[in-house]
Amino acid sequence: MKQVVLLMMVALGLALPATAQLKPVAQKPVHWSFIVQKKKNGEYRLEAHAIMDKGFHIWALDAGGDGSLIPTSFVSATLAKGAWTSDWKEQAPPVVQTLAFIEGAVRWHQHEITFYRDFKAPAGTRIKGGVEFQTCNEEMCYPPATELFETTAP
Repeated sequence: MKQVVLLMMVALGLALPATAQLKPVAQKPVHWSFIVQKKKNGEYRLEAHAIMDKGFHIWALDAGGDGSLIPTSFVSATLAKGAWTSDWKEQAPPVVQTLAFIEGAVRWHQHEITFYRDFKAPAGTRIKGGVEFQTCNEEMCYPPATELFETTAP
């Protein structure tokens, strides 16, 4: 019995230092908001604004690299009425950098970024969709995530 207790104490003593080295990981390091801005005469702009926690980034619409990166993309953005008049764009240029472990330059956004797409529709038109993105920091990339949205033209 003494040997079992001693063995458990040794195992616990070895396990505690290992758990002390674990760092807390932010569960949702990207915070999204979606709004529609009125431009003129039935023209609107859908904006998807992302704020990243310190040390995190998301890939640009064109992530670059060797094809292994998961670029930010918008899926099933549907208008109840009306039509899209542009493709998705980024309000600011991405950071462009070459990494030793990825062939070709890669592009990402850090801190915050607004993506936008213009459309024509009557006031009150509902827009539903989602944004697919991958969050990374200096140590790792999270699995891809999807943030759903639904908003209305003013």
